[in-house]
Amino acid sequence: MQGISFFHSYQEREVTKEAPSFRQGQIFYGKVLFIAPEGQALIQLGGRKLAAKVEAPLDIQKDYWFQVVKSDGTIQLKLLGSDLETGSILPSVSKKQTGFVQTFIEGMKKWDLPIMPEWLGKAGEWLEASGNLQKGLEVMRWMIAKNLPPQEEIYFGLLSFHKGESLSELMKQVSENLGREGLTHLPLYSDLENWRSLGMGKIDWTNPDSVQVGFKQLLTLLGFPMGKEKTDANSPSNLVSDLSRYLSGNEGQVGKKSAIELWQRLIGTKVLKQDTSSLLQWTVEIPIPLPEKRIDLTVEWRGRKKDQDKLDEDFCTIMLLLDLPNMGPTAVQINVQNRIVSLTIQSKAEKLEQIGNPFIERLKDGLRKLDYHLTTVKYEQKREISVTEKKHKIPSIQRVDVKI
Repeated sequence: MQGISFFHSYQEREVTKEAPSFRQGQIFYGKVLFIAPEGQALIQLGGRKLAAKVEAPLDIQKDYWFQVVKSDGTIQLKLLGSDLETGSILPSVSKKQTGFVQTFIEGMKKWDLPIMPEWLGKAGEWLEASGNLQKGLEVMRWMIAKNLPPQEEIYFGLLSFHKGESLSELMKQVSENLGREGLTHLPLYSDLENWRSLGMGKIDWTNPDSVQVGFKQLLTLLGFPMGKEKTDANSPSNLVSDLSRYLSGNEGQVGKKSAIELWQRLIGTKVLKQDTSSLLQWTVEIPIPLPEKRIDLTVEWRGRKKDQDKLDEDFCTIMLLLDLPNMGPTAVQINVQNRIVSLTIQSKAEKLEQIGNPFIERLKDGLRKLDYHLTTVKYEQKREISVTEKKHKIPSIQRVDVKI
């Protein structure tokens, strides 16, 4: 989304130097801090400090590359070396790719993140094709920190999201290309026409019930199952499945490039759902075809879980990020504590209170019907709209039985 630096702040909040879970094959960059006479060493490795039994010659205050060769029971590390070349970190790639791979390795070293060997064969190629080295590295950082597989569609989908490219414009471009092809794939064209028609009278944007129904239709169209639906052969047609069928057809489509970009974007966005045993965070991009203008709305839900995979609606935070026709980039943070609601509205627009206040009583009435109570509304005018939150604390020193 243009003008809203969501991914960067999302990444800063979520990607931290947490204690790594050692897995076989991982490559870490570490520093030897202290070696005791009996052979015990204190090593700073992958964002934390640990005690290790040393069975190889190591120098104090020197940096080394280690690889996990065993992770069940006693963790065993193989010493690869103190230099990229002598440590044999670089895979066998072309000279053109070598520079990008080295950049990737330096980035992971800076962020104290482990490197899996399968990333080394793909990172250089993807960074070269990214068009933006820094953003490409940040996407890789996020994927590795979240243990996401190094899949092309996930990487380029997240990269498109991070760059701020408009999802609505991608959908419009694919629709126009299908028209030039003479509508050779009617299911996909029908999906896109249904999306466009939602803004041409199917949704009454002044009626909350109509808007709710319209949003459910949009989410279903994007491939997000509603309620207890399952994504199987009997699920409603959606953009992801119809794009896959379109791309698996003839090689000569005029709009194949834009269709691939849209498919990657939709696949990549789906992995922004973070689910733990007690917390749930779900981020969804919704292309809204307003009558005045097609806009992208990014919605993030954060809170504790209840009833398996459901968000506790009594205690949660909802963030809305959108580019409004009359207000420009706007962020709305909704905090819910025991069904008490507070709003913080950030925008570049002037006279925010004059714009927002006429709608507050109507909002209160709507929330009251749902047994929620709006208590405070705060307006903030800002040059740049972003979402910020304090980083998690770096874990303290831990002792791990490690053999090098």
